Amino acid sequence: SNIENKHIIAFFTAALFAVHPIHTESVAWIAGRTDILATLFFLLAFMAYILFRQERRPVALVLSFVFFLFSMGSKFIGISFPVVVILYELILNRDKKGALLGLVYGIPFFFYLAFRAGSFHLAERVVRLSLKGMTVEHFIQLFFSSVWFYLVKAFWPFPQNAFIGEVPRFYHPVAGVMLLVVIVWAVVKMEGRRLVGFWLAFFFVTLLPSLVPVYIKVVSTRLAERYLYLPSIAVCFLVPYAVVSLTRRQGMLYKGTVVLLTLIILTGGIAAAKRAVIWRSRLTLWEDTVKKSPKFGKVHDNYGAALMDAGRLQEAEREFRMALSPKTVNTITGRSNACVNL
Repeated sequence: SNIENKHIIAFFTAALFAVHPIHTESVAWIAGRTDILATLFFLLAFMAYILFRQERRPVALVLSFVFFLFSMGSKFIGISFPVVVILYELILNRDKKGALLGLVYGIPFFFYLAFRAGSFHLAERVVRLSLKGMTVEHFIQLFFSSVWFYLVKAFWPFPQNAFIGEVPRFYHPVAGVMLLVVIVWAVVKMEGRRLVGFWLAFFFVTLLPSLVPVYIKVVSTRLAERYLYLPSIAVCFLVPYAVVSLTRRQGMLYKGTVVLLTLIILTGGIAAAKRAVIWRSRLTLWEDTVKKSPKFGKVHDNYGAALMDAGRLQEAEREFRMALSPKTVNTITGRSNACVNL
């Protein structure tokens, strides 16, 4: 029955989100708690909003505002929430007037801007310096390459890497336009599959704030697995939804659907557990990372520091010299740190 299918999809969506290997960095790394907190308050805000729309309780809308503010305060990825509300109204409810409610979230957004006003001047200078000399072609190339990278990682996260030092090149004008057309078509034209359209839109909308580091140098790496923590909710829904739809068309029994989804969950759980072992210490983490990103000096410097703490001084010296090598990509600050450690 439809209700039975809904329960299956809901259960396995939550289960897949719990064991998705791409979440390991956010959960195992203490600094990744910002993604977890922002997602928690984002979902609470969305739940409160749905409750308001269904039962017309003003207190639910107020709670949604508060949780939205908390989500933005936890991490800037929360700013995508008003767009998600608008998409919910347009795609799932098909209510254009209801979509105007998304604009009401400008009130808590205004308070957020007022709270962060002190950093705006500095941010403006950083943006201007980061985009200086960037061509339109390069801007577009970075956008499509980054989106494709995250889309593939959300469905197939392997191999996992704690330091993704460069944007993998994926861009061709025709491929970029085709990808954009497919996304718009899937979101707007999927009659009878409005849930699929909504969650596809959810993925890309919630991913957009995480594309900022691709263009603006605010962190060590332009890309990171932790940025998929919130957008991956869409993938965690789409996989069980696709399995249930496929097995129903093939006439498979209820048990067959559950078995197939359980195998997916177990596979993800084993992969996540193996990845968590690598995060158990700084030494194991950077030992794994230096194998996957050997061309970046910061990785060698961090691995050398971990080796030095472990008393393996000769190996540490080798890594510090690698961080200083002209063959590795490093910043002035990174080379200075390697010199101090050496």
